[in-house]
Amino acid sequence: MKIIYFTGTGNCLSVAKCFEAELLSIPQMIKNNIYEIEDDVIGIVYPVYAVSVPDIVRNYLEKCKINANYTFVIATYGFTDCGSLNEMKKLLKSNRNKVDYYSSLLMVDNYLPFFDIEKQLKMLNEKK
Repeated sequence: MKIIYFTGTGNCLSVAKCFEAELLSIPQMIKNNIYEIEDDVIGIVYPVYAVSVPDIVRNYLEKCKINANYTFVIATYGFTDCGSLNEMKKLLKSNRNKVDYYSSLLMVDNYLPFFDIEKQLKMLNEKK
């Protein structure tokens, strides 16, 4: 099994590590010019950015050919996964990549513009 993943803050890496699989970082795959992946089972793990698939993930998958008997996708999100999985379905289908399973996983939200940092720090200090 191989897991193709992109992580910005570590959430997706944490999810990818839950599988007994070879982990393939999308930035490293791009750097090494690897755009074909083959295995019996291949997973794709990515974070939802602004209710969408991150550009780096989209750009990589537009060029990548996935050869697997079973392929799954897991999107991590903090606020909402919105239409991200539908976007991923279309993206993979457009490059003739088949996917057997899609799911999303709620994680800690880390999009700081949504938070009043001063309020969060005050609450933290009150807990001490």
